[in-house]
Amino acid sequence: MYREEVICRYVQDKDVLDCGGVDHDALELKGPRGDWLHAIVSRHAKSCIGVDILRESVEEINSRGDHAFLVADAEALPFEAQFDVVVAGELVEHIYNVGLFLDSAWRSLREDGVLIATTPNAYALSSTLYASVLGRERCHPEHTCYYSPQTLSYVVTHHGFTVEELLLLPRPARWRVVKWFRWVACKFRPIMHETLVLVARKGRTQEKYGDKW
Repeated sequence: MYREEVICRYVQDKDVLDCGGVDHDALELKGPRGDWLHAIVSRHAKSCIGVDILRESVEEINSRGDHAFLVADAEALPFEAQFDVVVAGELVEHIYNVGLFLDSAWRSLREDGVLIATTPNAYALSSTLYASVLGRERCHPEHTCYYSPQTLSYVVTHHGFTVEELLLLPRPARWRVVKWFRWVACKFRPIMHETLVLVARKGRTQEKYGDKW
């Protein structure tokens, strides 16, 4: 099971906000290949609006007429109780203040709405091997942080959400041998799966620091 299967269960026939949905190479590569997350979500949702800070990419996508995007900062979303689901696919590791994003997502959701966040797992096999074997980190140049199941659950819970699902899942591999190696390793050490998927329900209130320490 991959992240898309989990996301599609929750966005089916819902009003969805896709945050950071432009994605790298979305139009040139992922769209034609069929694995652009925003396009997948749009096919299953009742409605889907994307937001991204990449103005030129947003304008290009909108000019094609297949999808609707707004130029907006995920840390300051301009919505108020308009969506059933907020999707953040591989976003939280890119933003500077995850607390501001979670506040924005909470305000954007209707009562009992759902937040879905996917992100690289801090204990992923690929990262662990790079550090232990090659002695260096494996890090995207635009990533600001990495999350584990515990740290992502903690910050989401303290921004007004209740975690419903927390999954460690594989990531598609180009080569069969890599897929097989990951499967064997993660069968014995599930914590080393590549992708962390969190599904959380909006609560009635936010109490970010009520029981801190």
